[in-house]
Amino acid sequence: MLSVMENVNERVGSNVRTVRTTLQLTLAKVSAAMEALGVPMSLNTLSKIERGERGIDAAELLALAFVLATTPNRLLLSESARSSERIELAPGVRVPELVAWDWAEAVSAIGPWFGAAEYGRTMPPEEELIRINEGFRLISVPRRPNYDLPGVAPYLRSVMRLVQMLEDLAAEEGVRRTELLEMVRQIVSGIPDDPGDED
Repeated sequence: MLSVMENVNERVGSNVRTVRTTLQLTLAKVSAAMEALGVPMSLNTLSKIERGERGIDAAELLALAFVLATTPNRLLLSESARSSERIELAPGVRVPELVAWDWAEAVSAIGPWFGAAEYGRTMPPEEELIRINEGFRLISVPRRPNYDLPGVAPYLRSVMRLVQMLEDLAAEEGVRRTELLEMVRQIVSGIPDDPGDED
């Protein structure tokens, strides 16, 4: 029976190989790209990783994900996110692939209580699980700063002036505000999100 680390090494190696071959990259190209990033990795080392004979550290994982144009999660977890298939995360902790991906993407927490009935563990009360999930998302999702993006304020002022002009025109013409809003919604709904989307 394989240890958890051996299972993880095999899974990561298989994922690296799958992504690399999908991108039609040779081991030599990946090795050269890793070298250029300052994380040297020989052909022999890459080959051992792909066979699951060698694990990788965090710096190597991040660099490999960058070189392979994917995410570290894609290299660590399963290729799919099926609820019918399980993935081992730690000794004695096998969870459905979908649960593992939800955890990795900060959708929902998993912890020692996961699979309580299956593993003979005590399940926390529902209120505590809700609190755990809220805390999990709070610490797992990166805080993004509120930037005043250059040039956004002038556009917002222009939009506000346009709205004011439309309201003034509507008042002069006797158009009710609700009718005006409906006209604006119809106009906006006809504008593609991306100018390249136009037919």
